[in-house]
Amino acid sequence: MLLFISGCGYRFAGRGTLSPEIQKIAIPIFVNKTREMGIENIFTSILIEEFTRTGRVSVVDEPLADAVLRGTITNYNVSPIFYYGGKIRRYRVTVALNVELVQAPQSGGERLCQIQGLSENEDYDALPDILLTKAGEREAVEKIGRDLMEEVHDQIFGNM
Repeated sequence: MLLFISGCGYRFAGRGTLSPEIQKIAIPIFVNKTREMGIENIFTSILIEEFTRTGRVSVVDEPLADAVLRGTITNYNVSPIFYYGGKIRRYRVTVALNVELVQAPQSGGERLCQIQGLSENEDYDALPDILLTKAGEREAVEKIGRDLMEEVHDQIFGNM
C-alpha cells in the first residue's frame, strides 16, 4: 500500500521536477526517527542504487552536487497478522518516510520537491528459528525499500 502527499509539481520537458541544470545529486544517509537500528543505511543504499541504475543524473558527494535528496524514516512497525495453534505464523512490517529534494546550498537551497507520508508494507513468515524469522523481516524491508525508492525516483522524474 502506497500512501503519500507529493509536492513535486515543477515539470520540465522529459525530466519531471528536475531542471536541466541539475545533473548531479547528493544522497546523504537517511535520518532514522525509529528504534530500528541500521534501516537508514538500507534505504539510502537502495536509493543510491536506483539513481545509479537509471543514470538520469550522477550521484555525487554533497559539495559537488547541484541538488541534495534527503530522506527521513518516520515509522517502522512490525505486527503479527496471522495466528495458528496459539502461535504467530505471519508478520507484517510497515515503513513510512519523507523525502525532500533541495537545490545545493551554493545554488540557494530552494526546495524542489517534497514527498511526505510515503508508506509500504510487506508480510513475512514467522519461523521456528528466530534467525530465519529475522532474515525474512530483512528481506521484507529490502523489498519495501526497492518499492519506495522506485516511487521516489519516479516522482522526482515525473514518471507517474
